Amino acid sequence: MESKSLPMILLVGNPNIGKSVLFNSITGMGVTVSNYPGTTVDFTEGYSKLKDFEFKILDLPGVYSLGTNSIEQIVARSKILELKDKSIIINVVDASNLERNLILTLELLELEAPMIICLNMIDEAEKKGVKINYSKLQQLLGIPVVPTIAVRGYGLEELIKTVISVFEGKTVLKPVKFKFGKDIERIIEALEKLLEKNDFKINFNLSERELAIRLLEKDPLLLEQVKLSFPLIYEEAVKLANLIEVEHGETSTVRIMKERNALASHISSMVKEFRSHVQSFKSRLDLITARPLTGIPIMIIVLIGLFSFLIFGGGLLEELFSLGWDITIRPLIIAVSNLISNNMVDIIFIEGLSFGVEATLSIVLPYVFTFYILLGILEDTGYLTRIAFLTDSVMHKIGLHGKSVIPLMMGLGCSVPAIMSTRILTTKRERVIASFIITLIPCSARISVILAVVGSFVGIIPVILLFAFTIGIVFVSGYLLNRILKGEKTGLVMEIPPYRSPQIKNILKKTWLRMKDFLTIALPIIIIGSILLGTLKYLNLLTPISTIFAPITTGLLGLPAVTGVVLIFGVLRKELAAIMLIEVLGTTNLLTVLTPINLVVFALVISLYIPCIATFAVIGRELGTKYAIIIPAFTIITALIIGGVANTVLMLVFY
Repeated sequence: MESKSLPMILLVGNPNIGKSVLFNSITGMGVTVSNYPGTTVDFTEGYSKLKDFEFKILDLPGVYSLGTNSIEQIVARSKILELKDKSIIINVVDASNLERNLILTLELLELEAPMIICLNMIDEAEKKGVKINYSKLQQLLGIPVVPTIAVRGYGLEELIKTVISVFEGKTVLKPVKFKFGKDIERIIEALEKLLEKNDFKINFNLSERELAIRLLEKDPLLLEQVKLSFPLIYEEAVKLANLIEVEHGETSTVRIMKERNALASHISSMVKEFRSHVQSFKSRLDLITARPLTGIPIMIIVLIGLFSFLIFGGGLLEELFSLGWDITIRPLIIAVSNLISNNMVDIIFIEGLSFGVEATLSIVLPYVFTFYILLGILEDTGYLTRIAFLTDSVMHKIGLHGKSVIPLMMGLGCSVPAIMSTRILTTKRERVIASFIITLIPCSARISVILAVVGSFVGIIPVILLFAFTIGIVFVSGYLLNRILKGEKTGLVMEIPPYRSPQIKNILKKTWLRMKDFLTIALPIIIIGSILLGTLKYLNLLTPISTIFAPITTGLLGLPAVTGVVLIFGVLRKELAAIMLIEVLGTTNLLTVLTPINLVVFALVISLYIPCIATFAVIGRELGTKYAIIIPAFTIITALIIGGVANTVLMLVFY
């Protein structure tokens, strides 16, 4: 029997409500992560089959509303409007926080698109002593409501069967059209009639009523489009919005938001049944970890523990990778090298290429993989959102908010995935500041250089001072960027999900998707850099290059001229800077050639400028070519200035 194709399914809902778990449970691993054109925000596509039906499913970014105040909202709304006539929306709703989630549901109902409610986490609601009357909620909304527990797979087959039933016309949708207060409705209807006269609907794929509401809410993207193409309608919309403000003493945006909140609260109160319950361990844990007095010390302990595990766990994996490489791959490379008499091929391709792949597998991947596993655990348990809330006030000092702690933490592992993870931030201004700061945070590669060069030959105290100084530079840079860069500063709006047991399968899936994205960007760049370094070595160009940059290395930084090669080509693979330094100086005892001050200055400069060439690529992809030039240029200038000042000050103090 041939498979029948269903219309596309769009998963829409608030963040942290199990939407991705639902998606993974339905589709398995056969997924594609895509960027919406013109943005860096992802939506995930997958395919699945039930009986003789095949369907495509899109997991859209988690949003709290369908406004256009963030890139996630723009992507979600644009995709819904683009596909609403050939898709069925599954609105994933958190049963344990029904009132908050129904606000988005009401907005989706206004779009007049086929929709089903997936009432997820009903077990979490029951633990709170809340039972939802599903049939009554279905009656009030006029669309099917299917209770589910996505992490256990409960209700998923019934959910897809309902989608098929809607598609075949066996389940008829009669979505209820909710009304706001009479005074607000009067103004909406006035603008709606004006839009109808001008055939306005065809321009935006929205009903006249939805358009009227969005214009009165002062949707920035929609207002901008209308102002350019329909100035008279724009003027009337602004006039009516101001009328709401005069009548209610608050902006039309706030007033309409309150109207939706009141409707959501009313619906929620009609379908909820409360039962007495004993406070669970998870509830008590939530109270302890969310309060600043107890939560901040716990967070510090957790972060120190995770960072320690990242360093030691990543180090253990690095040793295993290196051992595996020495046993399996290195003998093959040596055998091939012995068969090839061409010195150029041997140096450029055999030595250069293999060295690049080995560095990636044995140094970069262990730390990236370990961090993604840890990040997945933090996400799945729900603790990551607690960290975001607890650090929110500190992050505001540098123009960010609590969610930015996630990419900043990732920067300690590797800058490439850390910059990629800035997609979770709301505005481009925040992503620029975060990316800028990430390039200054010592990644695992730079940490290894500091430990190898300063820790081994100077002592642990200078290492601690170097880290403290670098963190100081990070906060000063963030503070200055916050004052210099123009743009809107956003607050933190994030749902705190209940604590859950981590799902190993889900963590591994997310880790694989993130690792795959990292490999496709970083690995090719590292390999190309390795071949380039091998070429320069074969052509004996390393010494002439170091002579050209001697005024900087010798004059400004007080280092031997040959160290210029390391500083220049350290941008290809920063984790190999210590090895390159030993190679160009021709000794493993660096103190016979360099002074302790030289070693400290060298490590300081290495730790501050752009981490590696792969970081160039990812900044260009995430923020554009302009920032791929500005950010690295600034970090290089900053590193040289600070290195020069450090050399002068240390020479004055100790000599």
